[in-house]
Amino acid sequence: MALRINNDRVSSRSWGDVDKSALWQRLKQALQEGEAGAAEAVREVYAAIKADVSPDLRQADCATGCDGKRT
Repeated sequence: MALRINNDRVSSRSWGDVDKSALWQRLKQALQEGEAGAAEAVREVYAAIKADVSPDLRQADCATGCDGKRT
């Protein structure tokens, strides 16, 4: 399924209320499967987020090889 960015509709939801694990998993899946719009969606998320990604979230997502650094 392709990811679409709709800049006409911006969420007013608090970042604290966002299921960051689900968001991270969905973006990761889209990138791994080469979905249309995946790279653009990742750029939009990182452009809009004003906080660092939780180190616990990154570590929980990695089976091996995580160094905790943002790439």
